[in-house]
Amino acid sequence: MVPPPTDMRTFIAAAVLLAACGSGSESISVRGDFASPASAPGRVHALEARVDAEVEDGSFSLGGLATSPISLRMVQNGDTVGHLDLAELPPGAGIVLHGLRTDPRSGRAFPATVEITGASVVRVNGIRMMNPAALPDTVDAPGVVLAAASDRSALLVRPTDAQLPDLRVVVTPTTSVVTPDSLAADIRGLSVGDSVHVRGPTERGLVVTDRLILPGAEPAPTVSEAEEIEPRERQTVRTSSPVVRRERGQGRGRGRGNGKGNKKGKG
Repeated sequence: MVPPPTDMRTFIAAAVLLAACGSGSESISVRGDFASPASAPGRVHALEARVDAEVEDGSFSLGGLATSPISLRMVQNGDTVGHLDLAELPPGAGIVLHGLRTDPRSGRAFPATVEITGASVVRVNGIRMMNPAALPDTVDAPGVVLAAASDRSALLVRPTDAQLPDLRVVVTPTTSVVTPDSLAADIRGLSVGDSVHVRGPTERGLVVTDRLILPGAEPAPTVSEAEEIEPRERQTVRTSSPVVRRERGQGRGRGRGNGKGNKKGKG
């Protein structure tokens, strides 16, 4: 058998090398660290790839994973103590999950922040996330409320713009909460699923909103409308009091009159 020419051997070797590099670059890497290394699980298991990564000093690293979705299981002494699902990671992407904590009620592990390469937005447990530094300096976006604190001081809003992550919105006492007509609105009536429009600067991955528009809200009562009720209540109290005093006075007068009459009769 005649060996291939030198140029042909070089071409084949280069092709094999490129194929190997290309296949490696198409895999996904997932790394992470836990907020509390002392309570971190012993290992992290990638369900689809069936590979494990030991947790050392509160951190783990998984490489060579296939395309997403990727299901991670936090394992301690053979038991699953938390789970995390990743989606919309394209081939060749990498993600670092910083400050992982497991919610004791749902069992889901959530990162405080993410560090992504090869993608702008990914889904972590169904929540759209991106690099905090990639957020614009200010946000002016409509969206839908996914979650809300009981006092509505914090909201999770999904923007209609798919290029933005789900926004963690901080509502402060100075936030202007209004209807689309710029009339004051009551944020206490805001519910999950309601539409909102968020405006405000970003800070450390949060949107500190200075204006929150509630398209479906009714205007809040004005000061004059609220004051109309109070005089009516006061007037009712004032008009009822003399009647009581008058009845008491009449009763005392009749008692005194009868007493005097009785005395005269006896005399």
